[in-house]
Amino acid sequence: MSEKTAKSKVDLENIKYEWSHKDHSYWFKYVGNYVWKVFDSDDKDIARIANDKGIRSIHPDTEISIRNNIIEEFTEFQMYPEYIMQFPLSDDEIDSITNVKSYEIILIGCCVLASRQRSESTEIGFQKAKRCIEWLRGTDFYTAPGSTKYHDAEESGLLKHTLRVFNHMLDLYKLEKFIIVKMLYW
Repeated sequence: MSEKTAKSKVDLENIKYEWSHKDHSYWFKYVGNYVWKVFDSDDKDIARIANDKGIRSIHPDTEISIRNNIIEEFTEFQMYPEYIMQFPLSDDEIDSITNVKSYEIILIGCCVLASRQRSESTEIGFQKAKRCIEWLRGTDFYTAPGSTKYHDAEESGLLKHTLRVFNHMLDLYKLEKFIIVKMLYW
């Protein structure tokens, strides 16, 4: 792994991988079409945020002081895998060297959400992701070509291909016929 690629990895010892209800006044649930429900600490649905990689609006009936607190916490929430996993990566993000970090965050998010879905501790999901990432770092996954003579036949082509597959998976997730998959696995 090149020095540049190594610097773009996730710090597995210090990453925040779960939005904890105990540490925050609000929690957020993605409902689709770039809209998030906002819940307070009593699990009361109190607002909506329209968001497309940047806060656009909060429902106008929400009090100003609460709106400011929600915006502050939602801005922090955008650094967590639960948020990041909801949006496809742009072609520029896929082609950049930071795609290693993007991949690792997505992998952590998938494992944490899968653990939560199975009613396991999110720590179990994080530990599974951590072991997988540590294993991947010991291979040439991040630098290997996707193919020797076809698509992504370049350094880091396999990683780029994997991130594109993730984007296609998100597209499938939005289709109505895949609703049962959402219910079972998300």
